[in-house]
Amino acid sequence: MLKQKLERIKKVFDTPNLAKEFHPVPKVFKGKEPKKSTLGPGKKTTQWEGERAKLIEEFANMDITSCEIKFEGCWKNNALGFAHIDKRKNLRPEDLPSVVLACTPCHQTVEAWNNIRMRKFLLEIIKKRNESL
Repeated sequence: MLKQKLERIKKVFDTPNLAKEFHPVPKVFKGKEPKKSTLGPGKKTTQWEGERAKLIEEFANMDITSCEIKFEGCWKNNALGFAHIDKRKNLRPEDLPSVVLACTPCHQTVEAWNNIRMRKFLLEIIKKRNESL
């Protein structure tokens, strides 16, 4: 019985010499880099970027530094952007300068309207602005 116990213990501590055997190490998987888009800014975006720089300066010179729409919940002079008189897909190059300075909540409200209502409302604000100058 003692002999059997010693043999079991010997088997536990008797490990093979791994230096003499070949055990390949798996390679670490490196994920593929996402493909970089080959698309650049489109024609409308390029035109708008040029016009936007002019509008920022123009609005600053007219001292328009807060939301012109002023709906309930207006952010006044935070998160301001330009609201075009038409939806982007229908916007023509000659309509680019026809904008209203609007905070995000007011802009989103107007943007949810149909084209005719939005255009009429924003043109009215532009008309009042031009009359007061």
